[in-house]
Amino acid sequence: MSKTHRIGILGCGGIATSHATNLSKHPQAELVAFCDVDPKRTAHFNKEFAGDRAAEFSDHLVMFDKAKLDIVWICLPPFAHDG
Repeated sequence: MSKTHRIGILGCGGIATSHATNLSKHPQAELVAFCDVDPKRTAHFNKEFAGDRAAEFSDHLVMFDKAKLDIVWICLPPFAHDG
């Protein structure tokens, strides 16, 4: 039996929608955490792609520490890649 991977998405904007749509349909992917500076975005992604079962974060370091992720999908805009 194949392992289910616990996935978090960092950045819940435009491009993340495409990734979350595809990941939410994959049998080995479980979207368990969303992180964005805008809590309305994380709430929307949680409802839309995880049935309100995922954790929501505004700080990626807290998400990395608390969510026990196997994979992080980084969906930040280009200007946010530094830092």
